[in-house]
Amino acid sequence: MANFDDGHPIAYQCATSAKNIGREWDDPSTCYEKQRKVHEMPDVTQAEIGRRLYHVQREKRVENAIKKIQHGVGPAWKSYTQDDIRTLGHLLQCTWNTIDQKVWESIPFASMTKDDVDRILLFGKDVRPGKNPERAMIDEIQKILLALS
Repeated sequence: MANFDDGHPIAYQCATSAKNIGREWDDPSTCYEKQRKVHEMPDVTQAEIGRRLYHVQREKRVENAIKKIQHGVGPAWKSYTQDDIRTLGHLLQCTWNTIDQKVWESIPFASMTKDDVDRILLFGKDVRPGKNPERAMIDEIQKILLALS
């Protein structure tokens, strides 16, 4: 029989369930291993963690940019639908991938006008998550953003 002196609550749960419930698991050590696997974190590679952090950082930077754009556009912002705003976010994320981060941070998003946003949204036709704009479109969006500086 397995030694459950490690003070782990799963060990106690397995030892008592094996005694009191009966033959749910014949061997409490098997029970312990099964229970422990349920509570363990899945194996994640460093590369996957890096990708996730990259995506989180990109989303955060674009979210901040959209807040500044909203402030700059002012009351005209209400003319945009949720789909327009999602498309703008997607286009900006694709553009963020191609711009040096120091340059991105220096773009005065709050100085964007409704016309600037409308010009960017023109590139959003048929664009959605999973279907990114062509590189030439990203280059044009980049030109619009860099012209704000």
